[in-house]
Amino acid sequence: MSEETEDTGPKMAKKAVGVTQDAALTVLADSNPKREGSSAYDRFEGYLANPAPKTVKEALDNGLTMGDIKYDLIHGSIEVEGASVEEYEITPRGPRDSADAEVEEDDANDDGF
Repeated sequence: MSEETEDTGPKMAKKAVGVTQDAALTVLADSNPKREGSSAYDRFEGYLANPAPKTVKEALDNGLTMGDIKYDLIHGSIEVEGASVEEYEITPRGPRDSADAEVEEDDANDDGF
């Protein structure tokens, strides 16, 4: 059973799947979409190098991370051969059990004796 609100329905998120290092990579962005001066901006420049990376491995070698590649795939800045973006429903964690809070409190007050 999913948690739904009257206005928006279940909360959804996206994830990139099937990204492998030997997959072909195509940069779709004409310019760097990241905030200038940020680390993400600096790493994105690795896509815009000359020559541009042709595979995920080459992008990684240019300083990008797998997290960067998956984020940029989800947000449409790149395409990766064989990879896809899937939408999934976020499962809420729910309220913490009061017994968990008591254990943490006991651990915080424990002198080790």
